[in-house]
Amino acid sequence: MCIRIASILACLAASSAGAQTLVGSYFFDNTLSSSVPGAPDMTAIDPLGLNSFGMDVVFGRNRSVYHVDGNATPVAQQAGLSLVAGGLVNPFNYSVEMVIKFDERDNAWRLILDNHNRLSDLGLYLSPAKRVNVYNTSPSGTTTLLRGNFFHLVMTVQTGSPFSSVTTYVNGTLQFSVVTGIMDLVNNQNLGGILHIFADNVQSGGQGEFSDASIAAFRLYDGTLTSADAEQLFAEFSAPACPCDLNIDALVDDADFVIFAAAYNILDCTDPAMDPGCPADFTRDGTVDDQDFVTFVAAYNDVLCP
Repeated sequence: MCIRIASILACLAASSAGAQTLVGSYFFDNTLSSSVPGAPDMTAIDPLGLNSFGMDVVFGRNRSVYHVDGNATPVAQQAGLSLVAGGLVNPFNYSVEMVIKFDERDNAWRLILDNHNRLSDLGLYLSPAKRVNVYNTSPSGTTTLLRGNFFHLVMTVQTGSPFSSVTTYVNGTLQFSVVTGIMDLVNNQNLGGILHIFADNVQSGGQGEFSDASIAAFRLYDGTLTSADAEQLFAEFSAPACPCDLNIDALVDDADFVIFAAAYNILDCTDPAMDPGCPADFTRDGTVDDQDFVTFVAAYNDVLCP
């Protein structure tokens, strides 16, 4: 049993293995830059000059967000974000975590994630039934997602034969898994591995499937996120404002210290051994270091979450 701060560093730490590496992490605190070194900045798609940073209530907490504001038609006025991800991940074995909400058009197709350079109607959408769908496959997700409400989304693309599989989770719950190469990052229309968020295709059929939206988090992983990972990531993001409560039991105690010490020993959020999402990186600078330790110590002394 660890005692309080006098001997906190003497406690043994455990490490956890992971099947993925965090390679890009964006929390939109007045910047489109990643907190993980080496990842490129996102690029704003803002033809009307109306996109903006701001604050919003996300799962009961005030968080920084990026709001995109455009028009569904003409397609040149759609807004969103883009990220050159091809050099960061295996294009056939990668994962995306997003926290987003749509502000319009409950009963229409709305683009979530495009990986075809905006040249095809294929991609990850919210359907007119308000459920996540890889167009044009079936089945769709099981969770109904209304406009104006943030949701936590995980999509994993995993290498298979002859095609990859795509698995999605909403708020930690499995939606569907389908065998398809549609979400492979590199394809005939997208040799550079570019991801577009919210902005729909400008060529091919099905244009105009855009809605104003907000994004509170985007994280990119090289490798596969499991159902347990998706559940944990949602629990961490939606937990009350007590970030040092790493096992989410409303206490910051010895159990949390074991988790923190493991992360502190690993240090680098991009290390495959680090827990998904790097929850012990309280400063969101890509490392679990002394600054995070100072934050943890203060909470550890208080014990009870506020």
